[in-house]
Amino acid sequence: MLTNEMKTLIEDKMVKILEGNLEFIGRGYARKVYDLNDEYVMKVERKMNISTLNLNELRFYNREMYEEREMMLSFLKPLIFAFGLEKKQECGKNDTAISNYFKYLKLLKLEASEETLDRYYQYRMHEFYDQNIHDYVNYLTIKDSQLGEYIPECLGIMYIGKYSIVVQEKGTPGDKVINADWSALKNKITDVVKKFSDKGYMMNDISIRNIILTSDNKIKISDSGCCDFSGLSKRS
Repeated sequence: MLTNEMKTLIEDKMVKILEGNLEFIGRGYARKVYDLNDEYVMKVERKMNISTLNLNELRFYNREMYEEREMMLSFLKPLIFAFGLEKKQECGKNDTAISNYFKYLKLLKLEASEETLDRYYQYRMHEFYDQNIHDYVNYLTIKDSQLGEYIPECLGIMYIGKYSIVVQEKGTPGDKVINADWSALKNKITDVVKKFSDKGYMMNDISIRNIILTSDNKIKISDSGCCDFSGLSKRS
């Protein structure tokens, strides 16, 4: 959880970033990573304006996601006006796709509705441009599961102007590990990725720079911003 002290620190860092006075320590297509303190980093992403959900496009390019949306809609319709959010969450807690949707609602303080369901799939379709939200929703989904030990701790997400910021546990990126036993590291990384795969979770951007080595020598996947942790056939 982000403390008021940490939020103030993030705001101060963002001022320096926007003034061009703070160097990033890592970057991807959509985000840049900056040091926050000795224990955490901040991932900064400029929010994108995305068009409304195009169901024909979704049906054509991602049939499984389209069918998942239809299943979600049929599940939600009887519940939207009948129960509070907690009851809806209880009804869907054993389904990864529904669980992810409710975590998305909680994160953005939205209500369950057909409109917010479309908004959810709108961002799912364009997740490469909403990596901070996707990253944090994924973290909330699996942090208490058997896979939780293989992802860095996330303290929270906040928004400043046109930017979203995720605060995440710090580690040494794989491409910056010095004097490493690469054979042993490769075996550890392969084992971690297999654990996710065995649970039906698709890791879409596995690269050495997205793997971190923590201070206690644990291998963790630091970027789940474009990974798929939901779907009709995926149960956690």
